[in-house]
Amino acid sequence: MGKLYKRLCKAETIWRAWSVVLENGRTSKSARTRAEVSEFAADAPKHIQNIAWKLQRGQYRFAPAHGVAILKKNKKGKRPVVMAPIPNRIVQRAILDIVQTIPAIKQKLSSGRNFGGIAEAGVPKAIKEAYIASRRNGHFIRTDIKSFFDKIPREQAVSKVTRETGDAAFNEIVKLATTTELDNLVALGRDGELFPLEEIGVAQGSALSPLLCNLLLEEFDDQMNERQIVCIRYIDDFILFAPNRAKALAAFSGAQRHLQGLSKELDCYSPSTSPEKAEEGATTGIFQFLGCEIQPNLIRPSRDARRRLMERLQIVMADALSASGTPKSAIRDRKSFVDSMHTMSNIIRGWGNTYSFCTDDRLMRDIDKNIDETLRPFRGQYFNLVNRRNAQDQRRLLGVSLIEDCIRDESMRQLVKDLSPQKP
Repeated sequence: MGKLYKRLCKAETIWRAWSVVLENGRTSKSARTRAEVSEFAADAPKHIQNIAWKLQRGQYRFAPAHGVAILKKNKKGKRPVVMAPIPNRIVQRAILDIVQTIPAIKQKLSSGRNFGGIAEAGVPKAIKEAYIASRRNGHFIRTDIKSFFDKIPREQAVSKVTRETGDAAFNEIVKLATTTELDNLVALGRDGELFPLEEIGVAQGSALSPLLCNLLLEEFDDQMNERQIVCIRYIDDFILFAPNRAKALAAFSGAQRHLQGLSKELDCYSPSTSPEKAEEGATTGIFQFLGCEIQPNLIRPSRDARRRLMERLQIVMADALSASGTPKSAIRDRKSFVDSMHTMSNIIRGWGNTYSFCTDDRLMRDIDKNIDETLRPFRGQYFNLVNRRNAQDQRRLLGVSLIEDCIRDESMRQLVKDLSPQKP
């Protein structure tokens, strides 16, 4: 057992990984994930100890995950998302934390112009670099790699990790952690073909997948930032900047050749044939990247990003109105008025923090006004429904619990019944 595997087995390593999984799980859009995280958290010390114990004895086994085929935004095809059990996610996260400390891998991740899946990077830094590059170059091409997670050569990507560890036991668990097995493959039907069950592809939803993708494209990043070209990549999205259109197109062709060299399955969208996925033009105009519109004098959230914010709020409001028909369920499922307002507040705060680097203050104020205009009829409609209810249900719908709704401990009631004096 090598040093890396011994680190993986330590309870403190598992606890650190669990803290990340817990934080991500609590804010997950998936109700299933939120429920599983809550259940695990209820007895976390026992579960963590069990994971560490099995790892130490070489008995840990990754349980089958659950596959979900989600319809893509353009409704053309589906995106295969792998929802792993909580213990799997914790071990995968722990592996990631250890791998990122290996000097050779840490150096590879911190070099080049990749900003996705790296703690020290992120969208704001990627946008900053894109804006600077746009001011220094005349032309851009933005695209993304087609079905990147589903098509990457997994064994080749995993070898980028295993060759640097010097730890056979750790390498074995890395291989197991990046292999996908589903518990609902039969139920998925033909959608099951979308998932990375063979040697091609990595699981979308796994903490290790962005790491593997970044390591696989290490040479891509180096080569695409040569000869007056700037290439800024965020996982499978990248944007090229060049002094003129001819150089930009030549760089784009080079990117396609490099991807084909990695795997015949890999390619990127062309602006000429897939304008909904890629674009090109002069940097004196407006271009989009990572959910932002970038102009020479302005950076702001894209139209799609603003639309998605309003759609998320509309869903919360619709759920609250629907749940108002069953007041006890509404407060139990946290869909009362207070719960819904709190949920929307968190959505707005999260979205605002995500785009806090944007510079269009007037647009942000307009978005707040739009939210106000959306909330006003919701409040009116909700309170009209509330006022039709009796006092108890009004309280439930507003979000204030009733004592009578609390779970009763019947044992004491039965004890009193059994031992109380019997009436003659």
